[in-house]
Amino acid sequence: MDERNKLEAFLETLFLEHGPDGFVDNLSSLFGPLLLTKDGIIIGVNDSFLEMMGYTREILCGMQAIDLVPDRHKYRLSEIFAKSSTDPYVIDLIPRDSSALRARVSPKFFYVEGEDYRLAEFINITETYFAEKELSESEEKFKAIFSHGAVGIARISLDGKWLEVNYKFCDILGYTQTELESLTFKDVTHPADLAKDTALIMETLDNKRDSYTLDKRYIRKDGEIIWGRLSISLIRDTHGEPSYIIAFVEDISERVNLNNRLQLSDQIVTSSTDLLAIIDEHGVYLATNLSYAKAFGQEPDYFPGKFVKEVFGEKVEKTIMRPMVAKAKKGLPANYSDWFNIVDKGSRFLNVSYSPLQSSDSSYHGVAISARDITDLKLAEIEMQALNEKLESYSFVDGLTKITNRRMLDDCVANEWNRALRAKTPLAFIMIDLDYFKEYNDHYGHLQGDECLKKIANTLTRIAHRSTDVVARYGGEEFAILIPLSDIKQATALAEICRTAIEDEGITHVATGDTSLSVVTVSIGVNSIIPDKSNSITQLIDGADRLLYKAKNTGRNRVCSD
Repeated sequence: MDERNKLEAFLETLFLEHGPDGFVDNLSSLFGPLLLTKDGIIIGVNDSFLEMMGYTREILCGMQAIDLVPDRHKYRLSEIFAKSSTDPYVIDLIPRDSSALRARVSPKFFYVEGEDYRLAEFINITETYFAEKELSESEEKFKAIFSHGAVGIARISLDGKWLEVNYKFCDILGYTQTELESLTFKDVTHPADLAKDTALIMETLDNKRDSYTLDKRYIRKDGEIIWGRLSISLIRDTHGEPSYIIAFVEDISERVNLNNRLQLSDQIVTSSTDLLAIIDEHGVYLATNLSYAKAFGQEPDYFPGKFVKEVFGEKVEKTIMRPMVAKAKKGLPANYSDWFNIVDKGSRFLNVSYSPLQSSDSSYHGVAISARDITDLKLAEIEMQALNEKLESYSFVDGLTKITNRRMLDDCVANEWNRALRAKTPLAFIMIDLDYFKEYNDHYGHLQGDECLKKIANTLTRIAHRSTDVVARYGGEEFAILIPLSDIKQATALAEICRTAIEDEGITHVATGDTSLSVVTVSIGVNSIIPDKSNSITQLIDGADRLLYKAKNTGRNRVCSD
């Protein structure tokens, strides 16, 4: 019987002995958050899953598992279910009290008395996902740290050529920047890793993923084979089109070689500047190096013989150690990054990796833990995020709805005002505000609120479609439409078309508190002016804003104009 069949037999026996609830409870000591389904219906969850999602067991049991993911992922999840795939995958979840949660899912199938059951283990990767996403969005984010970064950094064209590399990158590969300019990433990638790297690049360019991380082999200029941890992010222009690729490369050759050869070697453990520790299969320290001991204010002889939970407490042992060990034993990537208070160094950001210790017969004897200080990279990430936010403020397109933003609208109003002033023609301004939108966000969550704003933007641009019309996101849940050559009667008619169309979209809104409104509606103020020396842009916009609030104060879901 192979390992997979043994696992299925074990799961079947455990299920028959304990039932769904007892089944997941007994597995909780070995796995993280667990979800048990039959025919897509949730029949069992453990406490870790409940804590992660914020639901009660009574609410979840009996639900369709597919109802825990947003609409955009339902089709993908149904395909995964249909194929009965056991490959790990990443998907967004809908927790009860949070706006966003992304998890890596490891599914397993087993059979009990001829019935199919699906057991899924979840790992919350939300923080890592959003950090990597923010890291990939700013074209200028590396200016402050690019040249002297602690890791290799490269800017790569969409056809794989090096556009720019930093000193560390050249040091890792042994080439000068000029030499690299005549090469592509394929020229320095080990042939055995090229297909996988290329496939991941293509998935990124095809919008199937935002970024990826891959441990791969590189061929240095002197022919030496080294290992690098490659993190790739696709940078897009203001129109959302792929512009270039940013690559972070960390030389992990020492770590990989250590994981492959480490057999309680005191010399290797002691000499490494990384924090290293060896823990046996029972969770007892066998050895640590000096860096590890000093990081926690101890001498190396303090740790051997002590259980992890004695040193760091049961919570750390249960929530971090056990899940990492379980992944390492299965050959899955077992690493995480977090802030640690290091003695004499203060708060430092470490990347911690767990590698299984196995004998020649592949039997498990414990784990080797290595932690590397990547504080410089984390601080660079924070700085890059700040730069990205600054760049966003200079963009002319609203990042969420992809329509004109407030900055661009202001420019358009000024231009059209001057044109109307010269031609003595009317200029209309429409202010639109979603009714009870705060209640919508509170009830449905901010992700659903974002989808609602996108639908409203699409509806408005479909109606105000003349080449001279400008539809913009004014701020928050407010939109504006600038209509040249339009008097108050024409603009009011267009506003009423917009109001009716949005109501007809039928976007359900059960939290309005108004029994007459059960869908998303808007209130609209309309103003039109023939510009001259006696009036101003401020009067045009303030008039529309005043009439908008009149519409909201007289019952909402209406258009008001003078």
